[in-house]
Amino acid sequence: MFSYSTGLQDNGWAFTGAVGGRYADKGFIQGTSYSNVSYAVSIEKQWAAGAHALSLVSYGSPVVRGQQGASFQEVYDLVGNNLYNPNWGYQDGEVRNSRVVTAYDPTMILSHIWKIDEKTSLTSGALLHYGRYASSALNWYNAEDPRPDYYRYLPSYYAMNATTTDQYTYDYYYDLWKSNDTRVTQVNWDDMYKQNMNPENRRLNNGAALYMVEKRHSDLLEATVNSVFNKLYDNNSRLTAGVEARKSRSYQYKTVGDLLGADYVLDKDKFAERDNPGDDDIKQNDLMFPDRKAYVDDIFGYDFDIDIQSVNAWVVNNYQTSNVDFFYGTKLTYTDFQRTGNMKNGRFPERSYGKGEKHSFIDYTLKGGLTYKINGRHYLAANSSYS
Repeated sequence: MFSYSTGLQDNGWAFTGAVGGRYADKGFIQGTSYSNVSYAVSIEKQWAAGAHALSLVSYGSPVVRGQQGASFQEVYDLVGNNLYNPNWGYQDGEVRNSRVVTAYDPTMILSHIWKIDEKTSLTSGALLHYGRYASSALNWYNAEDPRPDYYRYLPSYYAMNATTTDQYTYDYYYDLWKSNDTRVTQVNWDDMYKQNMNPENRRLNNGAALYMVEKRHSDLLEATVNSVFNKLYDNNSRLTAGVEARKSRSYQYKTVGDLLGADYVLDKDKFAERDNPGDDDIKQNDLMFPDRKAYVDDIFGYDFDIDIQSVNAWVVNNYQTSNVDFFYGTKLTYTDFQRTGNMKNGRFPERSYGKGEKHSFIDYTLKGGLTYKINGRHYLAANSSYS
């Protein structure tokens, strides 16, 4: 990491900057990795007599990390490794993780401090934040589960399932796991490519993906403004009051990450198709575009936004004497939520698309406290609140 700071200069300006990075091709847990760059910039201007100060701060940290996954005790025992990670496998001899997080949340804060007099100040600020988060995962359609530790691939399934009890099959899977063959114990990327590119499978599925990698996005765009007033009175009482308003939108959707050699992915709900065979509408993720073909970076599966707005005001009064301190305060908050669907889902055709019902709440809090100082080492304190 590198940083540079000027300190407060004679002309009232101050500047600080920092940039850093972290990289690990192989983490302590097999199959994991980590890389990021981080930065921060701060600029401040103070005016004569220090009555006013204006500052701008911006920071962010783009990161890509391969994740660890949990598994079953049976698997840990079979491979002889309590740090077993089912998320990775070899592709063309290189380690590839199926669960990769990509995140970046740049933030900017503008703040102003006004020292009205020696005992009075007003601090105001505005924040803008855009968090982008995506987590990849395997997806499959009309194909066998590609997760290596899926319960049907474990010996115990054939020992405990009365309809399939078969010593030969149990021994077969037991020996496969004990061999520590990564084609069995880890994600078999080469086989998924092979299945997707098999001429017979391509003919039967018209080039649609049997296996693919999806990205699950959870983005947040947020803006906040606030102001806090602080006043110290001559009778040792302090008044603190503030207001804050916040508006945010959360974006929830999936995109196609990697088609693994296929031409496209068919935008259908495999679980709805399983539960409702023969009903073509109910298995459509978006009835406005039935049987849609999704390509790399296209949105598919689900897509909706959530808008949140809130405003609050609060005030607290503190009073101090040599033997008694007490405070009292109140806060009032208004919040509303609303969901907007960007797809007309086949399971909920009447409620999934467009703006949903707006839910609003008014919350209030009353609080107070008292401290009696018997001496420098013994205190009696009581606090109460009602919300």
